[in-house]
Amino acid sequence: QNSIILLAFLKLYEKSKEVSVKELEEEVAKNENFHKNFQSNFTPMSEIYDNNHGKVFEEYYKGEQEMVKLWSNTEKIVLAAYKDYKEK
Repeated sequence: QNSIILLAFLKLYEKSKEVSVKELEEEVAKNENFHKNFQSNFTPMSEIYDNNHGKVFEEYYKGEQEMVKLWSNTEKIVLAAYKDYKEK
């Protein structure tokens, strides 16, 4: 489920370097293989907890709109891996 969220984000990110959480949630909902609650999967991807798979995103506000971006500590690695993924 997390890979669906990450790939949806990267798809949106390619089109526009700014992605809102709402846009991401809507994009994820289009995937028929996503069967979980968006927030229950997205939140652990933007925080560090004792038993989550790892932080990938940072959330911030642009005016009133909640936005999402790749966490600066993982951004280069994730974008490089996505480039390799698309080339396969």
